[in-house]
Amino acid sequence: MSAPLLALIFAVMAGIVASYTPIYIVAPVWEQKAHSSGFEEVPAMFGFPKRGEELTGMIATLPEGNTEACTPIPPLTDPDVRNTVIALVDRGHCFFATKLRNAQNAGADAVIMVDNIKESYIPHMADDGTGADITIPSMLISLDSGNIIKGIINGTTGTPTKLVVTMSWNPPRSSNPTVPWTFWTDSNDEAAVLWKQSFASAATMLDASAAPMRPRYLMFDGDLYGCTLPENPCGGMCMNGGRYCATDPDMPGVGLDGVDVVAMNLYQICVWITYHTPGWFTFVNAFNTQCVLLANPDFSQACADRVATSVGQNPSLIATCIHNSNATHDGTNTLLEAELNEAGQDGIEYLPSVIINDKDYNNDLTCDPPIDITHCDLLKSICFEFPVGKQPSICMSSAGCPLGQARDGCGVCNGTGQIDPCGVCLPPSGAAFGKSCAGCDGVPNSGKQVDACGVCGGTTQSFSQCVQQTSIGSQVMSVNASVSSELAALRAELASLRGSINSACFSASPNPSSSSSSSTERPAGATACPVDNGTNNPSMGSSSDQKKMLAIAISLSIITCVLGAAGFIVWKRRRLVGTGGARYVRTRDGSTALRAHSSLDHEDDPEASSSLHPTGGKPVSLPKHTLLVDREESGVISGPPLEPPARGPFAAPAPAAGGKAKSAAKAKGKKGGGDINVPLIDASTDEDL
Repeated sequence: MSAPLLALIFAVMAGIVASYTPIYIVAPVWEQKAHSSGFEEVPAMFGFPKRGEELTGMIATLPEGNTEACTPIPPLTDPDVRNTVIALVDRGHCFFATKLRNAQNAGADAVIMVDNIKESYIPHMADDGTGADITIPSMLISLDSGNIIKGIINGTTGTPTKLVVTMSWNPPRSSNPTVPWTFWTDSNDEAAVLWKQSFASAATMLDASAAPMRPRYLMFDGDLYGCTLPENPCGGMCMNGGRYCATDPDMPGVGLDGVDVVAMNLYQICVWITYHTPGWFTFVNAFNTQCVLLANPDFSQACADRVATSVGQNPSLIATCIHNSNATHDGTNTLLEAELNEAGQDGIEYLPSVIINDKDYNNDLTCDPPIDITHCDLLKSICFEFPVGKQPSICMSSAGCPLGQARDGCGVCNGTGQIDPCGVCLPPSGAAFGKSCAGCDGVPNSGKQVDACGVCGGTTQSFSQCVQQTSIGSQVMSVNASVSSELAALRAELASLRGSINSACFSASPNPSSSSSSSTERPAGATACPVDNGTNNPSMGSSSDQKKMLAIAISLSIITCVLGAAGFIVWKRRRLVGTGGARYVRTRDGSTALRAHSSLDHEDDPEASSSLHPTGGKPVSLPKHTLLVDREESGVISGPPLEPPARGPFAAPAPAAGGKAKSAAKAKGKKGGGDINVPLIDASTDEDL
């Protein structure tokens, strides 16, 4: 069925017009105030209106004698207009498509068409069948509104002035969360074949997402054209005694007749009633492939039944629906009558047509896959009707993604990731989010590291400096300095004594025993140390020298013990990751926990606890027999396994008789795959078990 013929047949069927946002004057401001309510308009049914958008520009009038733009017009070049030109065109003497084409070729971005007669309502501007190349939007306003605009521009009521207006395609949104929409077609609608194929999945998703679709079938009322007269003037165009008619698809007497189209319309209406929107799309697409798009189209019920069976539908259920509507008798068919009434109310004049929420959709139906709101204006227009924040998931489809899928913050279709502060794509709820560049304080990009004392963000570079920062450490370092000084003095005195002895025993003199060949020779110039009965042995020095050396040896032993004890105390006290920090604990069941500290948990030494942790605080209690794992450099469990020393005060003791070693527990690390051998610690006393 051709669009021009339908436009002529249904020109008298213009129905209720949906209300759109008026055209508003932007400048000059005094005219804006004088006409604050704007001018009522109706958008054209072709071209590319921008639903949900606005266009602001300066109105350009046409040359005298060609204000109707029925012939080509000169370029609309006005430097003051800048990039947006809205042509003001009079209605009359040629088709709307011709006027819009001439304005478009002259550089207009949009057209305001002025009616040439006074009417009770503003009609739609319909395409004459040649408007496929029209890409600019247009609106029709009343004769009275047009005269006001012309008067402002021409200075009829004052000084001539340039007029800037805003054209808006923002019909009021509904507060209803459901957005019904209607698709007008017929069983021979070749222009809709590709749309039915490409939009089927989107329509099915919309149907399940509070945007139900209702297919409607356009026919003409035979009563209006005398087709119901006894002589049957419309021939094979109608059924039910000339009541429901369609134009002949090809030529009268050749191939299909209009009555075949009407009968198949009824069949497909019953398919929708029985199998709803998903089943309707499945059937009509298969029917177009198997019965319509052939050299000799077959609109018979037999072909339709074969298609229904092939897609898993029951032809007998469809036949029952058809029979119940009174399809085979003269008179009223309930289903076809409903289509005629609805077409009159919607003002449908050409196919295919779409009504969204009782508003005309007058834009392109092309929706190339993958469908999304960026490239499919119909989907965008349907989604626009939902209240803000109530759009279904299909309305969030991103360009290039499968239908209903949006890109996440990383650009992944249907993903859940976001770019974290470290520049890594991760789920925001994941434990690793923002941690790859986090400092020891857990803050991304803070740059803080654990110092030699285990303090996050500290500046201590060496362990000795760390020890000095504690009161007990200062005491130990002070004792160490004093002992070291004393030790140096003792060593100097010992060296002096040894020098005196060596001087006494090996003073320079002749060698008197050189004649004995069997005796051991002394070095030249050396003399033997005389030996007494143990009361005065020069080889060992005097008795006072011996006592002095013995005292020095005892002092060295005591100093060694003191230094060893001091080192052990420092090692015991420095078990925290840092003041107010934390340490890792591993329990007997193998789980790992991060133990927080505000003070040392040495209940038997509160002074030491306070000196190491000025902030104080109650220690956090842990179960007995908890494994504490401290890495003194970083405070984390990582790297090679920690082995206990083989010797010394920290060596793992040998197993007790008849049992396993208790003080050297071996825990299997959950990460890294290695074993971690650490002393077994009682967490409540921090004592080795």
